[in-house]
Amino acid sequence: MKTKFIAILVTIITFLALPTLAGAETQKARVYCYVTEMYIMPIGFVKAPAYVISERRGLAEFENGKVAAFLMRGAGKATPKGGPMEGFTQYTFNDKSTFVVKWQGMHSKGEGQQLPQISGEGTYVNGTGRFEGIQGDVTFTGKNVTPYDKEKGLLGDLIVDVVFNYTLPSK
Repeated sequence: MKTKFIAILVTIITFLALPTLAGAETQKARVYCYVTEMYIMPIGFVKAPAYVISERRGLAEFENGKVAAFLMRGAGKATPKGGPMEGFTQYTFNDKSTFVVKWQGMHSKGEGQQLPQISGEGTYVNGTGRFEGIQGDVTFTGKNVTPYDKEKGLLGDLIVDVVFNYTLPSK
């Protein structure tokens, strides 16, 4: 009897202590961004991919009409055909609410393509304001519109379609 009471008490405390999550939501956005900083380090002494560290800024237009400032910082390996990449992206809204996504993906050039395409996935690692406690996952695909060539003033403009799947704690 005492064991049953303790089990019921633990169950009740567990459910009261866990935040209740609102229903899962899906939101889509299109991101328009460009390179603000890029550092490319070729290996040089052996045939190997170059390592790239970059920052991108831009705007994300959500299907619900909201707009967020987009800031991405990431790293990857670059070969003539593409390579893996990973990083973090912060979305900041005009009410100062933010969320951060940790992501990984690939950039690649298909047969006959001049500019790379990207694809990947990620998870939420942080949220502030109305995104406090955000959980879920993100998928994305995108394509470069211009190459990156700092000397020529080409900033590697990129358009990315993102699908955000998330839950937020109930109020």
